[in-house]
Amino acid sequence: MSVDRRQLAAAVCMLIAVVAVPIGLILVVGGFIASREDPNAGPTCDGKVMTPGTECWSYGDDSSGVTTYEQAVEEKRRGAESAKGILPTGITVLVVGAAAATVCYRYTRSATGTRVAPQPVEQPQDHRPSFTELEAHATSALGQGDLDRALYWYQVGADAGDPDAMGKLAALLRQDGNIAEAEFWHRRATKAGQAAAPETSRAAHAPADDMKVLLAMVMGNHAAAGRLIDFEQRRDPGADRAVSIRRAIERLRDDRHRQG
Repeated sequence: MSVDRRQLAAAVCMLIAVVAVPIGLILVVGGFIASREDPNAGPTCDGKVMTPGTECWSYGDDSSGVTTYEQAVEEKRRGAESAKGILPTGITVLVVGAAAATVCYRYTRSATGTRVAPQPVEQPQDHRPSFTELEAHATSALGQGDLDRALYWYQVGADAGDPDAMGKLAALLRQDGNIAEAEFWHRRATKAGQAAAPETSRAAHAPADDMKVLLAMVMGNHAAAGRLIDFEQRRDPGADRAVSIRRAIERLRDDRHRQG
């Protein structure tokens, strides 16, 4: 959904919330008060309880009227029946208003690009994660359906001036409908030297960094990482270990994308 549509949806939800919440509160209070009345109490006239055979006279500026005891009882009965539906109706309207307010809040956050940053994995203060490490974290997050965390990791690299991270961040933001912010990071990535920001990835990585990525993808399981590397080396005995590690990363990433 585009930013404009999200802003429109947020405005509609806000209007519903502003109207529904006060009405719901009034109905709930009125229904509660009505439900507290004694249904067996007799009708009243000028604050006095009526008895069978009596009449209640009312006088206005230009007219007057009379209500018999039987008519007053019937009116009280109809009022009690109507009151039974006021409380549940009020609760329903209040719930609708609260739901609209929640949706409005979420649309507003999405349209403005405001996100609650997830807690990062603790790193030594002097450690600056490479793009491959950031991508491993982001890929893992996407595999779990956590877009906010994936955006967070690419944001870390983008803030550090990494053009690849800027490009990936722009692509995810565009996919999430945050066009304005996506365009901003795309321009930054292009200016930093990545002309095809959303699609470009680095051609080569240091073998040590690749091994860190593979280990991160298998939750630090060295045995699992070794099996994946061995599998790639058996498929292509002529490839060196660095190539096999990169192929293992790519195969594992592709498998997770298909499964996700």
